[in-house]
Formats: sequence, C-alpha cells, structure tokens
Amino acid sequence: MARLPHRFRPAASSSPVLGRSAALAAAVLAGVVVGGAVEAVRRRRAAPADPGDERTVTTTAGNVLAYRVHQLPDDAQADPLAPVVVFDGALGDGAGHAEWLLRELAATGPVVTYHRAGYGRSSYTGGRHFDIDAAASDLADLVRHVAGERPVVLVGHSLGGYLAATAARRLPGHVLALGLVDPSHPGEPLSRVDTGPASASPDGVVLRLDADARTCAAVRREWRGARARFLRHEGRLPRADVPTIVITGKRSGDLRDRLRLQREYCEAAPTAVHRELDAPREQLVTHWAVAQHVGQLLGEFVDSLAAGWAVTVPVLPGATRGRA
Repeated sequence: MARLPHRFRPAASSSPVLGRSAALAAAVLAGVVVGGAVEAVRRRRAAPADPGDERTVTTTAGNVLAYRVHQLPDDAQADPLAPVVVFDGALGDGAGHAEWLLRELAATGPVVTYHRAGYGRSSYTGGRHFDIDAAASDLADLVRHVAGERPVVLVGHSLGGYLAATAARRLPGHVLALGLVDPSHPGEPLSRVDTGPASASPDGVVLRLDADARTCAAVRREWRGARARFLRHEGRLPRADVPTIVITGKRSGDLRDRLRLQREYCEAAPTAVHRELDAPREQLVTHWAVAQHVGQLLGEFVDSLAAGWAVTVPVLPGATRGRA
C-alpha cells in the first residue's frame, strides 16, 4: 500500500501506541455470518497459538480488548508510508483465523488484529442485553487507541465487514478506505446455515464442537444481537464518506441476493469497487491462494486512492516479527 492523500496527513499522534514508533499499519479484518441458524465457531486450522504478546485497551463500554501488532520479518518489504490496517473477523473466528490474508496485508506494513469482547483474552463486562452495534463502538475505540490521528484502512470479513462499515461512520476523517470481504448485510436472510461439524444449541445457533464455553457464550450473544439489529433494519444502508471495496465469494448462499445487498455498500460510498471471486465466503480469508488474491485487490484499491501523495508516518512499536 502506497502513499497517503494530503487530507490524511496526521498531526503529532495522540495514540499511546503510535506515539512511540516509526512505520505504521493496523489491521482489523472482520466478518460474521448471521442466519436463522449460524455456524459460529470454526476450526482454527490456520490460526497460530497466542504467543503472549497481546496488549489490551479498555473501551468506553468497559470491555477489555486484547490486540496484537504484526509485521513480517523482512523490513525491506515493508512500506514505511503504509496506513494502519485494522482487521475484524467473522462470527466465532479468532484473531488469527485469517492467517493467509493477514500475511499478505502485513507484507507492506504492520497489521493490527484483535479479539472482540468475550473472545480469546478479551473480556465482556456488559449485561445480557446486547446490541451488535456496540461491537462496532468497541472497534472504533480500538482504532482511536492504536492509530490516534493516523489514517486507517478497516478490513472486515463477513460480520466483521458489517462492523467495520458501522465503525467507519463513527470515525469521520480517520478512515482512508474500507475493505469489505463478503460482508454481512442487515437485509440478508436469517435462515442460511453454513455446513461443518457442529452441535446445535437450543436457540438455533450452530456451534463448532471445538468451541469452549466462554467462546460459545460470546457467539450466542453476538448472534442474538445481530439478529435483533438486522430484523429492525429498514430501507437502505446509511451513507458513509469512505472509499470502499467489496469482495464477494460467488460460491456462498444465494448469489443474486447477496450481490444485490453487498452492492449497497458500494452505493453508500463516494468511491467504490466491487469484485467477485469464485470461492466460498470462508476461503476468501483462509485459502492461501484466494486470500492472497484478496489481499492484492485490497492493496491495489488503497494504492489507487493514495497515488501521488506523500506523508511521513511512524512505525507501530513492538511489532511481532516473523508472523502476520
């Protein structure tokens, strides 16, 4: 990812993370599959174990989010002018589930991943009633913490796409671009079920057999919150003043309806690109070749926005070397 437009040139960073560093990028790639029944906790076959280098931030809601900064070991490949990429994932996915996509994104600079409240080492402090948009508020708080006044690229997968788009509207002037990888849409049917080894819970949420009780509770909470929010949705998506790229997997669900709904994200943006790939929703971030292609499309889109502009940016401190 290349240089940044002048309007994104930051003042001295107020971020406790960026204020100490010298090249930056943070990634929140997000996503969630919501349906009348939902496969919620997938096998973490691509996700490495947490190395214990996570940091935490407390959101305005009181939740504690654990996040990591990633960077590949070859500094020569990293672009010191790259924006912060923040990644948010799908319902039930851990921060490392999209390992292949994260590797591609980290090739040009640091990437930030995190666990939503209740996943991994992140904690949820709210009550039983939960609005899924509260997760978008947490994401916005995380972005302010890691980036301060710096520009960011928000990347979200599935439910994470919906959360990234919602968070972007709460960060005016901070988001350079939105990368929505087969994003969930409030108008999509709530009856789609993704296949895989699972166990159905009484409330209709389908949970992976390898999920721990705490993660299952977080998934149920998010699914109920998303379902309630989506059922209240009427009309079209609100406009967002952020250039957007939407990437749709052509092998998941009712393609015609999903294309129509996901194009709304493009229509709500001032500048937008829509790409279709011949792959299922999950493989867009987990299959090495497909995820690499997705990462290239995201990078090319950001480069097209930033061409011809320059800005000096510091690096995120304490970046994890050797793994995206």
